[in-house]
Amino acid sequence: MFAGPTTLFCTLSRPRAALLAGALLLSTLIIYLFLADEEYSIYPLDGIDLTIHLPQMPSVFRPSSSPAWNRPDMPQYCSPGSPADFWSRKYSEENLEVSRAYGSSGTRFRRLVEKAILGEPIKMGVLGGSAGGVFLPVSGGRNSDPGGPYHSHIFRMWNDTFFPHPNNTIVNGAKGATGSKYFSMCWAQQIPEDVDLVLVETSINDHRTRESANAWETLVRVLLELPSGVAVISLSTFGLAFVEGLRNAMLPYLFDNPTREADLFGGSYGVDRKHMNTLGHEILADFTTHWMKEQICKVLSKTDAPPNPSHAVDRSWWNAPIDRGEVPRRSADLEFKERNASVENNGDNEDNGR
Repeated sequence: MFAGPTTLFCTLSRPRAALLAGALLLSTLIIYLFLADEEYSIYPLDGIDLTIHLPQMPSVFRPSSSPAWNRPDMPQYCSPGSPADFWSRKYSEENLEVSRAYGSSGTRFRRLVEKAILGEPIKMGVLGGSAGGVFLPVSGGRNSDPGGPYHSHIFRMWNDTFFPHPNNTIVNGAKGATGSKYFSMCWAQQIPEDVDLVLVETSINDHRTRESANAWETLVRVLLELPSGVAVISLSTFGLAFVEGLRNAMLPYLFDNPTREADLFGGSYGVDRKHMNTLGHEILADFTTHWMKEQICKVLSKTDAPPNPSHAVDRSWWNAPIDRGEVPRRSADLEFKERNASVENNGDNEDNGR
């Protein structure tokens, strides 16, 4: 027996009836849009905006109020063994690993990468001794010709391959025969405060003393306290007197064949065992850009996603969120500063009351 429209809707549950009604309404609208003649249309839709505006999903890389991020394609150098991955072919993964004394979390550098992906220019600064810059010319590095000092290699790799930008800049604040004792106090005389990345290389002139270690730590902490959230990469040049950096990867080859010393330290003035030559500058730069490449690929391999779900998770101290881009401070130091500030305020109040 045929049921009329009223009977049909009465026999359906309310959700199904609502769904069917919506489908009929949508079908009617579609037929109207395709068949309605503009000249005889009773309700023309020309002035109505039918665009559906969907809310922008928040990103794990940017605040929800930031502009949309058009993620670039994954570059070839992120694929191990690809023609663009010259690091692995040139040095082997084992040598690349032992070239690093400490890898850090990379948090600040990845934030710098996110800034570069958004199309913003990057400003680099260099602090260090004669490997980065000698007295004349100030832009060069000792024994670095013809390829230039290590930081020139690094900047070219950044500006030519990683993130080309006409306004990318590098400021060389290196000074020959100068170590952390000077830079910890006078770094602002050498590089601007608004840098995004600082390359620190003081291994030639920082001797193995507690005083030099304290000066180096002071320098790095001052840089990390800058409002720009600067990223700092500490480099160690290759000299037989040093125990970190390139020495870890290259010394076994020198032990195997001591005549290779001339390949790494030979120059126009003979063998300089304290200052690496142009090959050493190239190797130091390659090791540094390889670490940069890994951090860049980490950022590019992640996809935008909404915030973590609100379901219950273990909130123990180990899983608590922590910003690894901040300078670590002991609670005792913070309490000491707060007490001193309180004492100073009380003293000022007493002076005002007299």
